[in-house]
Amino acid sequence: MPHSRPSCSRDTPAASAEGCAVCGDMVKWNRYGAPTCLGCMVFFRRAINNNSEFKCPRNGLCEIVLNSRRACRSCRLQKCHQVGMKPESE
Repeated sequence: MPHSRPSCSRDTPAASAEGCAVCGDMVKWNRYGAPTCLGCMVFFRRAINNNSEFKCPRNGLCEIVLNSRRACRSCRLQKCHQVGMKPESE
């Protein structure tokens, strides 16, 4: 009888048909309190774990979408918080 891996509740596959709440990419997980793509989930985790502080060269006015999500880490992290991502929701 094959053994199946138990599902991990913190890595719940997203049920949403919508895009990533941060950048609009394809949703992989509902983790940290919001449906996110793998890239935004990892970015948020690293930024929080490293206590990163970023500065926006455009005074926080950057648009975070799939093609520009890497352009400004400050605005990307700000948008993570705006869409409800929280470290304690891991």
